[in-house]
Amino acid sequence: MTDVLAVGAHPDDAELSFGATLARLASSGVRAVILDLTAGERASRGDPATRAQEATDAARVLGVTREGLGLPDLGLRKGSHEQIRAVVEAVRRHRPMLVLAPHPEEGHPDHAHASALVERACYEARLAKADGAGTAHAVEQLLFAWPGAGASQGAGAGGGGALGGGFVIDVSESFASKRKALACYRSQFDGKGGGAQTRLSDPGFLDLVEARARVAGAVIEARYGEGFTFRGALRLTPALAGWLGNAALDPGR
Repeated sequence: MTDVLAVGAHPDDAELSFGATLARLASSGVRAVILDLTAGERASRGDPATRAQEATDAARVLGVTREGLGLPDLGLRKGSHEQIRAVVEAVRRHRPMLVLAPHPEEGHPDHAHASALVERACYEARLAKADGAGTAHAVEQLLFAWPGAGASQGAGAGGGGALGGGFVIDVSESFASKRKALACYRSQFDGKGGGAQTRLSDPGFLDLVEARARVAGAVIEARYGEGFTFRGALRLTPALAGWLGNAALDPGR
């Protein structure tokens, strides 16, 4: 049984969105699993075998385990019955209390579709007669990452509007682990290697990741932070409240 299931469309997505939060949770004994929906096989840089090894190394740095679902890169579709079923089965298999997902309005199509797939799967996983192997399981809370570059920012930095409120987790003590995990993805972030030059391989990209964490941290007067949004009300059970401590609700106030 898993406490937290962190979903990304591609290897490195979970690290970028909530890697420091995962490291913080893992260091306190929370059992976390990263679920990569695809192997990132259509990426401009690297190859699936290299990416898989990098993902394994990064998970080890964060103190979490990892699973790949094998869905098609650049082929995620939020309305795909087969893909929804695959994610439902993963949720039922791991039985997490908390699920972390990409923001619904991310600019990368795979990220947006991944978000929708996870949200639909969390709903269906609790229904006894929904398609998919495994016993029905109800996720207590689904959280979305703060919107990144290229996402629709209309709801505000804290995620407000249709997505509900937003909050920031203090990851000052675990941000170094996030940077170390991201450094494992040399095929993606090391511009000195071969392959096409991309936004991610630009020497300043990881500095922007850190700057974003500094801005989020400033909201709660911390050195580094990672932000999350949610739909409706935030359901804080005693366990979730403990895991998400040192968070500032509604940072826009």
